[in-house]
Amino acid sequence: MWGGSPGRYSPGVSVGGAPTAANPPSIWRSAIVVATPRTGSTLLSELVTATGVAGHPSECFNPAGLEQFSRHDGGRTSYSAYLDHCLDEATSANGVRGVALKWNGGRWLLALERARLGDPSASDADLIERLFPHARWAHLRRLDTARQAVSWYRAVASKVWRRVGCRPSGPEFPDGFVPNYRRIRWFEELAIDHNRRWDEFFAGQAVTALPLSYEDLADNPTSVLQRLLAFLDIEPPPGLASVRPRSLPQADDRTERWLETYLARRENLPASPWTAEQDAATRPN
Repeated sequence: MWGGSPGRYSPGVSVGGAPTAANPPSIWRSAIVVATPRTGSTLLSELVTATGVAGHPSECFNPAGLEQFSRHDGGRTSYSAYLDHCLDEATSANGVRGVALKWNGGRWLLALERARLGDPSASDADLIERLFPHARWAHLRRLDTARQAVSWYRAVASKVWRRVGCRPSGPEFPDGFVPNYRRIRWFEELAIDHNRRWDEFFAGQAVTALPLSYEDLADNPTSVLQRLLAFLDIEPPPGLASVRPRSLPQADDRTERWLETYLARRENLPASPWTAEQDAATRPN
C-alpha cells in the first residue's frame, strides 16, 4: 500500500466521517514520490521539506501511522480525521502537496478512500486526483537491490530505521548474532517485485514518472533536488545547495560482511514463499 508522515494507523479504526475537502482549489501541484524500503525516501523527504516549496512528502499512509496518531484518544480517531491531518501536514504554503508512498500503503489508502466515499468502483486515477490534484510522480529506487535487502533486514532485526545525531555507544546486535540470509533474499525479491508493480501501475495510468536513484541521492543530494523541482515546475529557493539532511548513514563494516556472505550464498537460498495469487488483491484496478 502507500505512505505520508511516519507511523499513524490502526486496522480497527473507524472509516466513518464526512467526506473531506481533499481537493481544495489552492493545491496547484502534488508531488508523489514512490519507493520501497531503504531507498532513501526518508532522506529525500527531509530534503524536500527543508526547501519549503514542495510540500512535506512523508510516509503517513499506512496502518501503523493511524494507530500511532490515534493513541491520544484511545484509538477513536477516524480515518477521515487522520486523512485531513495528513493532507494538511503534506501541503506547503505555496500550494504544493507532497507525499511519499510505498506500494502496500498506496493500495491501503485507495481501499479506505473507496470505503469512505461509498464507491467501490471508483478508479485509482479519480481517487488520486481527488487526494493529490495535478500530481507528478517520481520513482525512487535503489539500483543495488542486494545492498538494499541487507539494509532492510538490518533495520528490521535491530529496530533501528534511522539515526539522527551521534551514533549510539552500545552494541546494535548481541555477540554472536547470525543474520538470516534467507530473509535477506526475500527482502530483495520483495523490493524487486514492488518496483515492478509500480512500473505496471505507471504504464496502466499512462504516467511518466521521474526516475531517481538512492545512489545519486547519496552522492549528490542537491543535484537530485534540482532535478525533482524542475520536473515539478517549481522554482528552486535561494540557498538550495545548503539544504542538508538530518539522517546519518547506517552502513558500516558489519553491512559489508553481511553483503559479502549474502552474495556468495544468494543463488542457493530458497525463494520467497509469497505467490502472485496471494498478492493479487493488492494489484491496482
